[in-house]
Amino acid sequence: MAPKKTEPPQSKTDEEVSKQNVESDLKKPPKDPEEAFIQKLIEIEIDHVEKFKDKLIEMLKMKPKQSVKVKDVFPKFRKGSDEHKFLSSLNKKDIARPQGGGGQWTDNRNIILTATGVDIAIECGLPVQPFVFVSYSHKDRDWKNRVDEHLSVLKQTFVVELWSDKKIGIGEKWGWEIDDALMRAKAFVLLISSSFFNSEFIRDKEIPSIRDKLLKEKFVFPILVRPCAWEAVDWLKELQIRPEDGRALSTGNEAYIDSKLAEITIEIYKKFLEQPSADNAKA
Repeated sequence: MAPKKTEPPQSKTDEEVSKQNVESDLKKPPKDPEEAFIQKLIEIEIDHVEKFKDKLIEMLKMKPKQSVKVKDVFPKFRKGSDEHKFLSSLNKKDIARPQGGGGQWTDNRNIILTATGVDIAIECGLPVQPFVFVSYSHKDRDWKNRVDEHLSVLKQTFVVELWSDKKIGIGEKWGWEIDDALMRAKAFVLLISSSFFNSEFIRDKEIPSIRDKLLKEKFVFPILVRPCAWEAVDWLKELQIRPEDGRALSTGNEAYIDSKLAEITIEIYKKFLEQPSADNAKA
């Protein structure tokens, strides 16, 4: 029986070779963090990313605590324009929002990266700063300063910004500043006391935002600084109070306070260490 003839392999057409090269290029990792971020936004279908990618890179080079006005980045901005559609798409996908604008873009609004936008930027290797928001009653200011002393080590170890209302400058719109910080925060440190629960602003403004962040799996670290009936608060009793033994910091001596705050700082450090980051740790 004569051996079966085998057909010679057919050479690929120029069109097939070109298609294969394109597919190969798409599979290659982006050359730099900015390209990676833009590619990510293309994947989640942000409108007009390609058209405004240079403008987007300009915005990304800001630290999250900074902002830039719409008109400075998009001088041709007007309602219904491609610039407006691009910013609206960023807002809809929770990547960036207008400062204090209630979701409405105007040429005089500042562009602010959200916590989601910051997370994506960090994952892609961009040098942006995640926020740690410290929520406290002004009656516990001394405790806030004590906690800050320990948490400040995170600024040396991570690219992390600690934020509290003392960051608000004279003449700045404090309501907007706090709204924006709550929006951008990756983690929350709550200084729990009876004064914390009796603060109308914390109760009506900060807690609803923090509870919303819990649903999005953001980090929340409640620290019991003074004895109070925190276990009667439904959303709080579901969290792990710190110190873990439930003993308020104010009931211990100086060594107890410092040791517990050091433990909490290390816990926060490890949480951030688990996250993808452009410069997770300098150590």
